[in-house]
Amino acid sequence: MVKLTNKQAMFVKEYLIDLNATQAAIRAGYSVDTAQQMGSENLLKPVISKAIQLELDKRAEKTELTAEWVLDKIISDVKRNSGDENYNSMHLLKGAELLGKHLKLFTDITKHEGEFTVNLHNADVDTL
Repeated sequence: MVKLTNKQAMFVKEYLIDLNATQAAIRAGYSVDTAQQMGSENLLKPVISKAIQLELDKRAEKTELTAEWVLDKIISDVKRNSGDENYNSMHLLKGAELLGKHLKLFTDITKHEGEFTVNLHNADVDTL
């Protein structure tokens, strides 16, 4: 059994609602001003992340919702739509897209433009 403070336990309970750490922190009673930081820190704490995972595992077992089930549904929909002459191309494409994402076939690249400044303090100039 994982030992949590009352506030940590409330954070876990609230996090499971929408998987939003900032909102969970606010609902658990953390200050609005520090909720983003505290939510992030809480997710990094092993005792909290373990408690969250235990609850997610319980939910998956109860609902019988697993990654395998989701993939099976997508695959069966793709097969059904590709074998039907009156198939819905949007269903087929969406299913193929989801499977491609699962297989990491697509990579999103973000391009950043502009200037930036790097300040090096106490650096040995000869090693640069």
